[in-house]
Amino acid sequence: MHELLGCVEMRRDFLQRLSDRLRCTVIAYDRLGFGRSSRVTKLPGPDFVNKEATDVFPVLRDNVCLEEFIVYGHRIGGAMAAEVGAIFQDSCNAVVAESALPFVEENSFVGVAAAKKACKSEALLDKL
Repeated sequence: MHELLGCVEMRRDFLQRLSDRLRCTVIAYDRLGFGRSSRVTKLPGPDFVNKEATDVFPVLRDNVCLEEFIVYGHRIGGAMAAEVGAIFQDSCNAVVAESALPFVEENSFVGVAAAKKACKSEALLDKL
């Protein structure tokens, strides 16, 4: 699960190397509105971390028939990974949370305010 403004492509060859090293399948996806996913027209709500775990991940899990898995997340994706692990305890073998954000830092509020302003012109949403 990628960071707030990230996408799968930002990981470059990391995911392939991880798959090769662990000898397992890595499933990576861009969250809605990021990378190569469908475009969104509004910013996510304050519950977007939980929604990813309760609304999006179950659909992914069912569509690719994941019976057991390890979930990995970076930054805000780490918080999402923790939510997924808590919800799917019976099938989640491990949670890897890299540089996870367990709470919102003060400088994040400044960044969110700047992003809100930038999104009004839709230029930022087009880049995402």
